[in-house]
Amino acid sequence: SLTMNVRRGEHVAIIGANGIGKTSILKLIQGIIPHEGGNISWGGNVKISYFEQEHAILDPHKTVLEEIMYRYPRLSEQQARSVLGAVLLTGENVFKPISVLSGGERAKLCFAIMALNRGNVLVLDEPTNHLDLSTKEVLEDALAEFGGTIILVSHDRYLLKKVASRIIEIKHDEVNSYEGNFDAYSEAVNAARQLKMQSEAEIKRAEEEKAYKENKARQYRSKEQRAADAQKRNRIRELEKEIEDTEVLIFELENAISDPEIASDYSKMSEKCKELEKAKTALDQKMDEWAELSDQLS
Repeated sequence: SLTMNVRRGEHVAIIGANGIGKTSILKLIQGIIPHEGGNISWGGNVKISYFEQEHAILDPHKTVLEEIMYRYPRLSEQQARSVLGAVLLTGENVFKPISVLSGGERAKLCFAIMALNRGNVLVLDEPTNHLDLSTKEVLEDALAEFGGTIILVSHDRYLLKKVASRIIEIKHDEVNSYEGNFDAYSEAVNAARQLKMQSEAEIKRAEEEKAYKENKARQYRSKEQRAADAQKRNRIRELEKEIEDTEVLIFELENAISDPEIASDYSKMSEKCKELEKAKTALDQKMDEWAELSDQLS
């Protein structure tokens, strides 16, 4: 089950693994797809502007300018071109048929439509996908300065760092909320992981000490045995740090792979995928070694 309260003016980012259902959540809260149970309630005077990855709202038979003029017939052509210029759609590009636009150009057109819609709640699904760097920067600045409410799904850590005031992390078995931007979320997650590992290590060491004292009363432990055990304990501490570093590396590689600049470059994408696979294999090996050494000392 999911319980999510969003306050007026908050910029909330929903993050989680691919396939976890983040896009479905955005559609559920808007009533685009039905929900089987529970309640969805919006405050008064809410006007939603929705940006979806598929850009399904656009008519492929119209040109960029025609799409704007059709939706907002009171605009003059100059006013329409001014709005398009704000999202870096200029010159002859405004006369392109929508059917031949790139993913980035379609996204820019959708942003122009959202700006004219003047919603006070923006619902955004991966808004920076396919965008070039300059357009990303314009969008990030505009969203950061937006005084209304934002609910967005994104893998873009730069966007999350600049825009989000709260991070909601969706997992298969739990939902966690973190105040602050992506940096604050990362610090909180790392602190929790370190605290958990420290607690587990302290419990383990207490158990080891108890077992050691009991065994010492029953049998003599040789100097070589004590040295070997100390070496194993040192290795366990090393592994705990290596496991933490490898988990951070995997997280960063997964973010990099979702970056459109990487995704559009086969060689870079292939390299990142190989690095990710190597990191996951290394993590499994370190976890196995940690478990084996822990069992030997128990």
